Formats: sequence, structure tokens, C-alpha cells
Amino acid sequence: MGAREHYVAEWVLAAVAILLTAVVVTGSPSRRTSSPQDPPATDPPAAAPDSTAVPSSTVQAKPRTNNAASTVQVDFEAEAGLAGWRPIGPAGIERDAQARQGRWAARFDGVGTANQGMALPAVLRCRPGHSYAARVWVRANRPGALLEVNLVESLGGRRYATDSVGTVLGRGEWRQVEVTHRAHRPNATLTLEIVLPRGSPAASILVDDLEVTVHKASFMSSE
Repeated sequence: MGAREHYVAEWVLAAVAILLTAVVVTGSPSRRTSSPQDPPATDPPAAAPDSTAVPSSTVQAKPRTNNAASTVQVDFEAEAGLAGWRPIGPAGIERDAQARQGRWAARFDGVGTANQGMALPAVLRCRPGHSYAARVWVRANRPGALLEVNLVESLGGRRYATDSVGTVLGRGEWRQVEVTHRAHRPNATLTLEIVLPRGSPAASILVDDLEVTVHKASFMSSE
């Protein structure tokens, strides 16, 4: 075989190799690589979580304490008495002199038909097996106002679990509402929400004397 014929044969073999490579690549099935964020198949949550995104007002706040046995008390007496509180929906929040104790309470005015109220983000950092009891005094300017108090356990910016207590308020009377929550996930944060639920009549709600108490897990509880 002459030099010219040898050169042509090499080009033919190279072309065949390129064609075969293209066929193999085109016929290969696609694969999805698991990312570190994918939840492990062997670690399902203890209860089906509410995957609704936590409102921006209840994300990225520093917990007030991570003490396993403590009580957090919140009032509105200081000049910055609303520090840390965030509105829910279209509600407006301000201090009000109609306090249950001391000089100041907080007030939110519900308008419209969406969920509205006020939230205190990341009151505590949760510890699995521990329970948390929130007590808050509330008052409405009209009879028959329906109110919800929620303790929301959030993880990674999303709601993991919520405990809620509802009450119907009379006009002008203070009422204490208590809601408890047992924590599930390490490093989750606990947010308190006081809400006029969607569809409730417009009302002004006074809020005062919030207390959140941590109860240690018993020796039978696992961390």
C-alpha cells in the first residue's frame, strides 16, 4: 500500500471511530445525581410537614435563647417594644396605651380578607422532645372576633409543624390563650403567630404579656 492509500485509510478509520462515539453518547440514558439537599430515604419526618413557605417576616431571625429550661417574657414597655415583631398580611402593628399591665400593649388592625396579624420570629431554638408553652393575653374591639395563636416550628425557612389554638373573643375583655408544641427537629426555630384567619371580620386586636416556657424532656425522651 502506497503512502497516499495509507493516509486515506487512516482518515476512514478515524471517521468511523467518531461516528461510533456519537452513537454511544446519543443512546446513553440520562441520570440524576442526588444533591446533599435531597432528604435521606431512611429518615422520614415524624409527621407529615406543612411544606408551605414560612413568610419572610418569620425567617432568618436570631433565636432569643437556646436554654433548655427557660422562660421568655415579652412585653411592650420599652421604647423599642415592637422590636422583632413582624406583620402578617396587610395588618398594621403599633403600640397602644390600653395595656393589660404596665403602660403599653401592642395592637394590630386587621383589614381585608387575608390572614393577618403579628408574628414574633424565632422566639426559641427547638430541641427535640422538649415542649413549649406560649401564653398571651389578647383583647378585641368587637364581639365575636375569631383569633388563632400558633406555635410554628420552622426548619430551613419552611414550616415543619404547627400547633394552633383558636378562640372567639368578646368585646373589651382580656383573655389568656395558651398553645403548646412538642419539638421534632434539631436546629429548628419556634415562631409565635397571632392571627385573624382568612375571612374573619375586620377587628383591632390588643396583645400583651407574652410568655413562652420550655419544659425539659423527661428521661424517657430521646434527644
